[in-house]
Amino acid sequence: MAEAARAPWGWIVAGGLALFMLGRCSAETSSSMSQAQGFAAAPAPAPAASTAPQTFSRYVSTATLNCRASPSTGSRVVAHLIRNERVDASEPSQGWSRLEVRDCWVKTSLLSESPVAEPAYDPPAPQRFAAAPARVQRFASSGSAYYPNCSAARAAGAAPVYANEPGYSRRLDRDGDGVGCE
Repeated sequence: MAEAARAPWGWIVAGGLALFMLGRCSAETSSSMSQAQGFAAAPAPAPAASTAPQTFSRYVSTATLNCRASPSTGSRVVAHLIRNERVDASEPSQGWSRLEVRDCWVKTSLLSESPVAEPAYDPPAPQRFAAAPARVQRFASSGSAYYPNCSAARAAGAAPVYANEPGYSRRLDRDGDGVGCE
């Protein structure tokens, strides 16, 4: 008796599957027939309008500009840009703009709408010193000076220490430009 009650449900499920498969076959056949007869298939719906940020062209307004991996001053520098370099940037977001081509971020405030005038080079006039500067005179009166590190030189009021001054040492000058404890 239990087997007799189960039999109609099996036929119902089998019939449903047959109808489903028949519907799929007829849909494939009708689309292939419409293409064969030259009917155009219904156009696909247009994609929704993207909310991609608008881009704009700007110029670097500082002598050099760090382009960073993410919109943060703590992120690593990916590229360096120079003054008046033209860049395509996205709309600013929280003070940062993303550069499209380089895929990096810059502070929006350091970009300008037009190129910046280059500063004129005006070489300094040669100066003649009648007497040594006060700092050199102060150390000259004491004979010589020794600073074990830049903290000691700063505490003594001698930083920066120039190569021609007492107390200068190559170990205080990391970049070797003649100015220690910069």
